[in-house]
Amino acid sequence: MSRIGYLGIALAVVAVLPLSYCELQLHLHKWQPLRLPLSLKTGSVNSPPFKTDLTGTYVLSLVFTPLPDVRREDCLVGDDFPKGSCTNVRRSLDLNWIVQKSNGTVISRQPYKPHAFSGSPGELGTELGTFEAQAGTQYSVELEVLQPSVELNAAHPALKVEAHRVYWEKWVILTQLSVLFALGLGTIAAVCIAWHFLSRRRLPSSTSV
Repeated sequence: MSRIGYLGIALAVVAVLPLSYCELQLHLHKWQPLRLPLSLKTGSVNSPPFKTDLTGTYVLSLVFTPLPDVRREDCLVGDDFPKGSCTNVRRSLDLNWIVQKSNGTVISRQPYKPHAFSGSPGELGTELGTFEAQAGTQYSVELEVLQPSVELNAAHPALKVEAHRVYWEKWVILTQLSVLFALGLGTIAAVCIAWHFLSRRRLPSSTSV
């Protein structure tokens, strides 16, 4: 193996190391320990116990699939943006939420107040609130639905608990940068390795004259 060949192999290894490390970090934790489909009928909804593997802030949300009238759906969950756009649609999401440890200790108890909303392909979300968790501890969530929401039930509501994005968002960004780094350095590595093999092929023909 020539020096250019060894250089190519070394560059290829270096190219994939940052990406491998970022992927490891992304798969090291269970970022979303709970996702529970539910029905927004009057009464209590209790989640099964779930365990957090990070010490820090977790976000409690309700998520929905988009309805044909997405603007009306936003109003039903309380997303009045721009201000005054929901004058003809009353918010139908009315509930209290409780987070407690497996031993029954209540961590947080709050009424739902619309304040933070999210959207991704095929999903709309509204944040109920946050709570501070300890790694390795079991929790459960109880929703006290104060009034039914027939329209929002048609949007397949689900209760979601996930680690705050400050813990995982950086690894997503670094993964994207690592892909670019791997492509750039990997291209140089591929050229070096190709040059090595092409040089070996040309060598016999030049020495046979």
